Amino acid sequence: MVDEYDNWAKQRSRVLTGAFLYVNHIQPKYKPVGDMKILCLPGAKGHEITKIYDVLGIKRSNIFGVEHHQESFEALRKSNLGIELYHGSLLEVLENAKSQGRSWDIISMDLKSYFTRESRYMIQLIVSDHLLGRRGTLITNFLGKREQGVHKEMLEDIFHAIKHPLVPYGVNNKPLFEMTPQGMKIAAEEPFDLKHDRSETITRIIIEAAKRGRVELDLSILAPFYKQHDVEAWVAELKEDLITRGLDFKTMAWYQFPGRNDAEKLATSYYMGQQGSFAIVDYFRDRWFPREFLHLYTYLETQCYLPRAIESEKYTSPKGAPMLTDRFFLDQFEEELNPLANFFAWDDQFELCVLPNIEGASSFFKKAYRLRPNNAIGFDLEKNQKVKIMDRRLNAQIQPILRQATKTVNRLSHISKTSKDISLDRTFIGSAASEHAEQRYSPTDLDLTDYLQELKRTGTIKTKRRKRRR
Repeated sequence: MVDEYDNWAKQRSRVLTGAFLYVNHIQPKYKPVGDMKILCLPGAKGHEITKIYDVLGIKRSNIFGVEHHQESFEALRKSNLGIELYHGSLLEVLENAKSQGRSWDIISMDLKSYFTRESRYMIQLIVSDHLLGRRGTLITNFLGKREQGVHKEMLEDIFHAIKHPLVPYGVNNKPLFEMTPQGMKIAAEEPFDLKHDRSETITRIIIEAAKRGRVELDLSILAPFYKQHDVEAWVAELKEDLITRGLDFKTMAWYQFPGRNDAEKLATSYYMGQQGSFAIVDYFRDRWFPREFLHLYTYLETQCYLPRAIESEKYTSPKGAPMLTDRFFLDQFEEELNPLANFFAWDDQFELCVLPNIEGASSFFKKAYRLRPNNAIGFDLEKNQKVKIMDRRLNAQIQPILRQATKTVNRLSHISKTSKDISLDRTFIGSAASEHAEQRYSPTDLDLTDYLQELKRTGTIKTKRRKRRR
């Protein structure tokens, strides 16, 4: 009988994972390999460690392994791999990681179960709590069947939320959104098919979560747009309003979502984020901010991750279960955004000030928000009319910063749009139980060391040539 963890299809997936990590994470030398930290589910036999991370030269002492099952945990402990081992669930580790000051360069979620609300919550914890640091690789592996009940409904709701136009409406016992007539027409013509749409929907959920960043679990980014100083007080106010109307907030759809507190439960609902996105867009539009300001504010405040590289494939386990594997190399682009960190600031009246550290700039921008090379055209909120303001002294100070901001936003927006338009067709490795499928792969394809050497030999992985001594 073919072993569930030690078979050619699973090994091919490990080889592709190792090559992805080498090409996108290790070869660019963002960080010395000896300093890289890993969070993974090594399994009873620890193959992920011995057949991937050992080959890549990652220190075992930098690997944090999580195992929930008692027998597998004991087997790992007795094998004495030299890793930091935790007996418990991955969710427990992720929920407490931020408070413990933990982060990793690579997080591997080889769960082997179907995609659930808890799975999505773990993704949200990773991106919202910045558990991949400034850049890192997220690897996921989910069972491609058996979703039922709320888990199936979640996939269907988010499928429509991502693909079809939405408008928000108030808090009630339904999701916090409704479709536009156009969206309803498209949805009716293209209903959610679990078998056909599952694969792409799971991948899109992870990409969108990464691009939303901190807002996935943190409502503080949305609070100023609702004229709220304190998130806890804001949530308490929402709950009190429901009670006043004779409703039990514990029966609300958002309260059924996972979260460490009520604020996170509300934020975890994809639809609260949708509603918040509309609030942000409306604020910038009503004040005549240029489009670049909206995007820059979002990148700075969400501290989101944008995907530099994505890989997807599927294979069939020895028991005939379809497995869906995704790899994402994610980056917060701190080098580009850090110089613009103080571009915005909120005042006591919940008005957003631009370039608050430049003397005179804040009051200047409160009157005119639409910028041009040598002047500003905007809307005077007090006089309720368009205005044109010339201030060459201020322009001389702010134009270099604005040019840098525009350049940064355009670059990051291009990366974001590319990840949205990318084709997510999965490469099919084959069935682990099929000897015929296995014969399509050479021994090199199933050994990470040999595979990397072959990629270097064929030029797929470029190596630096040594300079000849004269």
